[in-house]
Amino acid sequence: MYNFQSKPTVLSRAEWGARSRSKTPRQRDGVRYLVVHHCAGNNNTIENTSEQARMREIQRIHMDDNGWSDIAYNFGVGKGGTIMEGLEIDYAMKAAGGSNNNYYAIHINCHGNFEEKLFDWSQKSALIDLLAYLCSRYGLSESAIIGHYNMSSSACPGQAIKDAIPSIRTNVKVRLNGASPY
Repeated sequence: MYNFQSKPTVLSRAEWGARSRSKTPRQRDGVRYLVVHHCAGNNNTIENTSEQARMREIQRIHMDDNGWSDIAYNFGVGKGGTIMEGLEIDYAMKAAGGSNNNYYAIHINCHGNFEEKLFDWSQKSALIDLLAYLCSRYGLSESAIIGHYNMSSSACPGQAIKDAIPSIRTNVKVRLNGASPY
């Protein structure tokens, strides 16, 4: 059994200005995976935009351009480490990665194109806090933490995060075993 991890501060959908979803998505079928993604957008645009505005832009793309009912990610981690609620945690959408495994996964999007930029500590530490909480809540080990590339043919979450996943798992494991990774 793991040590309980308290929920980190998470901005609600209302706090970042989310739109209402167009229809109710499918209920999640349990949680087996915690899948890390990146935006893969223009880093200059991301750096010059607030974290909340970036979440609204991702939601706009998912709903208006892709025709999905809502933002496909359950959480977003902004460039400064702000964690934001996306699609409500009890729901999943096949659109987020294209496989039925999405119905068993929680999807977390880190703002930035990590093929082109480094994964800085503010985002990484917020991601570790969120992942430790989710592992604790759902009784998962750190091995449940995967990149989008593990579910489909993709470069997502970018090389910088892909390279960091082993240390992220180690830090989450340390937290779950009762110590602080910091």
